[in-house]
Amino acid sequence: DIYWIAGGKPKAGGITGLTEYFPRIRKAYLIGEAAAEFSGTLGAHVPHEMSGTLEVAISSAARDAEVSGLSEAVVLLSPACASFDQYRNFEIRGNAFRDIVQALPGVKPVV
Repeated sequence: DIYWIAGGKPKAGGITGLTEYFPRIRKAYLIGEAAAEFSGTLGAHVPHEMSGTLEVAISSAARDAEVSGLSEAVVLLSPACASFDQYRNFEIRGNAFRDIVQALPGVKPVV
């Protein structure tokens, strides 16, 4: 039950090598330069939306996970891309993900 945030600056091969995992994805939230390419690959196999930015993707994925009623829904940032289209490096993107998630209502940091 994965709500997948993917995208950024595309790498060679895209996400075609991940098709066997598509059935595990409830919905994908596509960001960055790779969004259109990934949308084409996901097609009708995986529900998805063009979120554009990490902040929009997190907000949408968190909302969908919460209303799903699933006891263990997972919002996963696994971009399958480089970060350079929106961030200077992957560490900054990861820190942004953490900060945005921790700012969501009801989220408490794990210490």
